Amino acid sequence: MRSGVHKDKIEEALRTADFVVCKTTAQDWGLKNILETFKQPTALYESVDHLISQLTPQLKAGDHVIIMSNSGFDGIHQKLISAIEAR
Repeated sequence: MRSGVHKDKIEEALRTADFVVCKTTAQDWGLKNILETFKQPTALYESVDHLISQLTPQLKAGDHVIIMSNSGFDGIHQKLISAIEAR
């Protein structure tokens, strides 16, 4: 995703999501424009910390969060768990 290699498949992969949240990439391959074509709500954040601070208050019991990344993604997994537990 960082280089946009899967940009032609992203809409299909996320079609059934209720809400799509992404972090900007260092290389601009048009993610913002792609998200604007989605039917469901989307959000694009500059940092993992900002993404988590905005996403966490919206989560309800029973929600599922799927993190798609081929790297550590700035520790998003533990940061999200910690933010949820701190609520």
